[in-house]
Amino acid sequence: MTQNFEISVDSSLLNEHLWQERLGLTKTRLISIIETLLFVTDKPLSLEQIQAYIDPEEKSLPLSILQEAIENLQFFFNQSEERGIRLVEVAQGFQFRTRALNAQYVSDVHRLDKVVLTPAAQEVLAIIAYKWPISKTEIDAIRGVDSSHLIRTLLDRRLIHAVGRSEELLGRPTQYATTKEFLEIFGLNSLEDLPQEHLLQEEIETQKQKYTMSNSDIFEQKNLFNFDDLEEIDKLQEQLKSSSQQAPFIKALTDLENTKEQNGPRTSLFGLLEEYLLKEQIAQQNTAASLSLPILESEENNIKIISFAEEKTR
Repeated sequence: MTQNFEISVDSSLLNEHLWQERLGLTKTRLISIIETLLFVTDKPLSLEQIQAYIDPEEKSLPLSILQEAIENLQFFFNQSEERGIRLVEVAQGFQFRTRALNAQYVSDVHRLDKVVLTPAAQEVLAIIAYKWPISKTEIDAIRGVDSSHLIRTLLDRRLIHAVGRSEELLGRPTQYATTKEFLEIFGLNSLEDLPQEHLLQEEIETQKQKYTMSNSDIFEQKNLFNFDDLEEIDKLQEQLKSSSQQAPFIKALTDLENTKEQNGPRTSLFGLLEEYLLKEQIAQQNTAASLSLPILESEENNIKIISFAEEKTR
């Protein structure tokens, strides 16, 4: 009697054995190759791109094996804060990046072009990132002003690109969306990583409540402020000094400040005001005293005492 035996083989183990035999690689060797590929490239590499580099002919190297190798590398580079580089997932790929704390030293070695955007350009970019695909007409309607030059700037910086034409709006205007370069610069893997709009609105409201204070609140908590150090006082002082028509007080104030800067530390506006008023008070007291003192006048070798008022009426 013939007996049939069935042998069950784990397909995952079989596939792993096959790619190792066919490519002549071990898992350790595979991790080393992936690390080298990520090190030499200046753009994020997706799993499919890594697969094409390592197994260009058949491309049968399992993506799950590549993902496992990537995770091993991430654990090695990202586990310690002492390491200077990290392996991050960005722009739907993987890339080595320097730690933010070391940015100033990297900039001294490589003079990289900084992406500097005006607040208006950032506003347009944010609208496109959240509302894509979106046309210039729709962007203008949201902002209330023309955005032509800002869209051109973002196109030149390769932060946005045209993705077709609107089928709903009159004239079928061009629609825009963000690019992979946008994801790379902002460290995003996809647009889904952007903060949700309702969370942003909640944060805005929170900040408003935190920093908005009614007049009554200010007076109730005025003891928390040191008015001598307020920035507004410095601004006022600068305005007083730059006044084209200087009043006597302003001129005296400037003279006092110059004297203080030469002889010692800078005095606050209130300190200078106090000194000015004190000097004015002393001057008025001296004037009042002089009016009450007798004046000696010589007339034909006789000394006659007359008051200042008498002298004025002569």
